[in-house]
Amino acid sequence: MSKSGIVASVIGGLVLIVLLTIGGWQLGWWLKDETVNRNAEILQDSYGRQNALVEQILDDVREVEAGNLPPQQVIAITSQICDSAAKLTGTIELPMSAQSFVAREC
Repeated sequence: MSKSGIVASVIGGLVLIVLLTIGGWQLGWWLKDETVNRNAEILQDSYGRQNALVEQILDDVREVEAGNLPPQQVIAITSQICDSAAKLTGTIELPMSAQSFVAREC
């Protein structure tokens, strides 16, 4: 084999190693991202998370309905209630008073 053939083989081998390294690195990040997303979905649907959302909604509804908050704070808390209510999957039902608040405000 000639010197130019050996040099071309070495350069080709180095390029292949670099491409495999970069591809493996990208694959690792993709797998990590997929795992995090899957775990987040599982945790979002867990009973503990759903219970925490219900408790938060009930506390916030009580706070808003107490009537002693500035209007801007009522808007912010109501927005938070609507966001939390959108994450509920139905495994735990809200009491009727909280359901009517969510239906009226969201």
